Amino acid sequence: MLSAASEGAHVGALADLEPRDGAARASQLASASLGGLAIDASARSVAMDGNEVVEVTLTAPVPVLGLWGAGSMSVTAHAIDEAGND
Repeated sequence: MLSAASEGAHVGALADLEPRDGAARASQLASASLGGLAIDASARSVAMDGNEVVEVTLTAPVPVLGLWGAGSMSVTAHAIDEAGND
């Protein structure tokens, strides 16, 4: 999932694309690698250390393990926004 989130952040940070394009790409990659599980993807532009960055977060369900109930796991990745840092 982290690799998919990172790729999505890089796609969303391209000068001619929007953060939502990165979220869509990350969701597509993560879903394919996790056997079609429903993945929640979000993306936004944020300021980090004086730079505009694209932040992509993926959340996926965690399967039931023994006596513990199902939960979820989230990962977040960042990439410097080409359009926001001239």
